[in-house]
Amino acid sequence: MVGVAAPVTVYFGVEPVDKAAVARHVTLTSVPAVQGAWAWIQHNDGRWALDYRTKDYWPAGTKVHVSAQLYGVPLAPGSFGAADITTDFTIGRNQVVIADVNSHEMVVQRDGATVALLPGVLRPWGGHRGPEPDHPLRDSRYASRADRTRACRPPQTPPLAQLQTPRTPPLPVR
Repeated sequence: MVGVAAPVTVYFGVEPVDKAAVARHVTLTSVPAVQGAWAWIQHNDGRWALDYRTKDYWPAGTKVHVSAQLYGVPLAPGSFGAADITTDFTIGRNQVVIADVNSHEMVVQRDGATVALLPGVLRPWGGHRGPEPDHPLRDSRYASRADRTRACRPPQTPPLAQLQTPRTPPLPVR
């Protein structure tokens, strides 16, 4: 399962010279249909990727099909797509983590209802500020830090062992 805020990412081993031509070989369909857009992004690790982000959160239960028909497609001088790749996945439950850098709090919501409040989780520790603003929490290094003993939960909510957000399955292209 993939989280409702997760982008779909197709990674490339080189920066494509003709990004528009390469992008024409990558398609995404979903049921129900969801409005979104592809964008070329150079990720923090230096790799180039074509990312699909929805206008709003994915609806829970959405079925997604991604096709990257890249075998033999010219990417850069001497570099060509190594394979055609397809993947299918389902979007999981609507669980959203909202972080407020001013109050240093995180709120966990399921289907729009608050199920957990985690005070103080965005304070710096070890010289690391945590995730950059405007990014969904999708890296396990950050998700595991939300497992705080001082978490406050509404009384009707079962204890949270650990907060994790699903990761988008990567589509590596060499």
